[in-house]
Amino acid sequence: MNVVAIETSGQEVGVALGEGPVPPRLLAVQRYRIGPRHAELLTPMLAQVLETCSLVPKDIEAVLVDAGPGLLSGLRVGVATAKALAWAVGAKVVAVSSLDVLAFQARREGPLVAVADARKGELYWAFYQGMERSGAPKVGPVSEAVAQTREWLDAGAGAAVAVGDGVLRYAEEFADIPGLLIGSGEDATVSVEAVFALGCRKLDLEGGIEARELLPTYLRPPDAKVNFAVGIEGGGSTPVSQPEEPSK
Repeated sequence: MNVVAIETSGQEVGVALGEGPVPPRLLAVQRYRIGPRHAELLTPMLAQVLETCSLVPKDIEAVLVDAGPGLLSGLRVGVATAKALAWAVGAKVVAVSSLDVLAFQARREGPLVAVADARKGELYWAFYQGMERSGAPKVGPVSEAVAQTREWLDAGAGAAVAVGDGVLRYAEEFADIPGLLIGSGEDATVSVEAVFALGCRKLDLEGGIEARELLPTYLRPPDAKVNFAVGIEGGGSTPVSQPEEPSK
């Protein structure tokens, strides 16, 4: 089965093409880390891996995509592209969580917390025993992530490892937690190769979904929606992100 994987949840844009689901076999990878240019780069990268493997879009039988949480603009591009490609060629879709991929990359059997930078002083995080997630992913201020990680360890998780770009950005805050080891930079960002491997595993165990069922995992609403809601609650119709006119 010809399988393509898409990664756009962070600063990196990645596309991988190979055979799967079992055993997964990578044939071509395109990967760039040059800032928020997901919309500009993703389609040409897909075309390049297809050309490298002498395939055309209709040869794709499954699309694996990182559905988040992550950068909202990147997720929109990745999920929309995965959905459009799968719908056009009749392929199944497999959505994987960016936090699950971070845990998968770590290849650790013991307790682990995956932490991704959500920007604006917030983090996405989830707790794991090996690659098995305990509970739903969370989003909140850095202080909340640190407090919950401390409580998780105090409740009996034991010594644990923290991985992801979020824990590296706020390493000083997490370093004060007894029993928590900060992972290396090698495991800090989601790789498209890991999206491919974990997606193939999920495809084998659970099968895929229809393109119309694919949704991104935002965890928090887009800023425009938040600002509009706050403006309405405050009795106005202007989003709070817009400057008020000076009083006369």
